[in-house]
Amino acid sequence: MNKNKIIIIIVSEMFLGANYGLGKLIYNSSIIFDTATVIAGIICIGTIGYLLNKLILKIENKTVHWKGY
Repeated sequence: MNKNKIIIIIVSEMFLGANYGLGKLIYNSSIIFDTATVIAGIICIGTIGYLLNKLILKIENKTVHWKGY
């Protein structure tokens, strides 16, 4: 899953009526000006994205031997 798909999932949670998820949490918190929760949600999304990227790169390096890394 690349980063564009993750962004699309979070934005769709925020605006298309999801009942739960990080996007919905950030959106609801921003409406009531709960800045701490908004920042915590953004940090969670960033951490998840970073860890997923590292995991996918590890898998790619082990399976795609001709890539040259």
